[in-house]
Amino acid sequence: MSYSDKIDILWDKEKLDANLGHKLLNYAYSLALVLMDAFWGYPYFGMKKSSIESELEYIKKIKKEIMERIGNYPYKYPIFERYKEMKSAKEKDNYIIHKFRLERFFWTLDARARWIKQYLDFPPPNIKGQPINKIHKIALLWAFEMKNNNGIQWANIIRLLKWFYERLKNTSYGSEISISDDAIKPGKKFTALKKKIKKQCFPLISNTDYWDSIYRQGIFIPGYRPKLIRINPCSIKFNKESIEIAEKSKEDLISHIMKFKEGKKYYLMKSSRLPPRKKLPFISFASR
Repeated sequence: MSYSDKIDILWDKEKLDANLGHKLLNYAYSLALVLMDAFWGYPYFGMKKSSIESELEYIKKIKKEIMERIGNYPYKYPIFERYKEMKSAKEKDNYIIHKFRLERFFWTLDARARWIKQYLDFPPPNIKGQPINKIHKIALLWAFEMKNNNGIQWANIIRLLKWFYERLKNTSYGSEISISDDAIKPGKKFTALKKKIKKQCFPLISNTDYWDSIYRQGIFIPGYRPKLIRINPCSIKFNKESIEIAEKSKEDLISHIMKFKEGKKYYLMKSSRLPPRKKLPFISFASR
């Protein structure tokens, strides 16, 4: 697709998918991750900037105290005579880490630190210093796909947002991408909305660190070890009070589900056998 065609909110899924170069699932996936607060990982499940900074400092403190305490051990007791002869601090640290088998433990701490550190800047605040809203987050993700020789098609990004909003407005989470009818009609309101989204998103477009983070997208499960679950969805269900992303894993169907209930979010993961000879739904919406 040239992306010069104007997206019509009345199009059905099949026509829209064809006009998007059969990439509707990609757009729906990014939208789902933002609405689930799952994009860029765990901090979106409730961590604030202050708590991230506090945890990073605590991780440093743990590592420093462990190395100091163990580093004093060989001097106090007659073990590891070779350690006392070492002059390089780095050599001593590596020796202690290896002898006490701390590699795995430090790897877990370092992995956790790397994952939460990136969220201090991503996504960045908008031009007024406020947290970037979900419409702008979605527009940023779609900008990578919605591009042609004339640049990013901001107008079509808005129309696609409206297409999804019309199908999600009666869900418990659809209001977060609310776009009025007047805002997509040709005229001052449409121009103003396009200008605002572009102004909020454009500072990130040329940021290579941002685009690198796109390739790390996935769901980072709270309460588990620092491991990114990369998802290649085969279906996405936008239900009234939940969003479900399903992926195929050999003979199993793995579902990542976010339930929206009474202003809170609950993450679930379940596995089931693939239905024999049954075509999985591509993308579905709750009955309007």
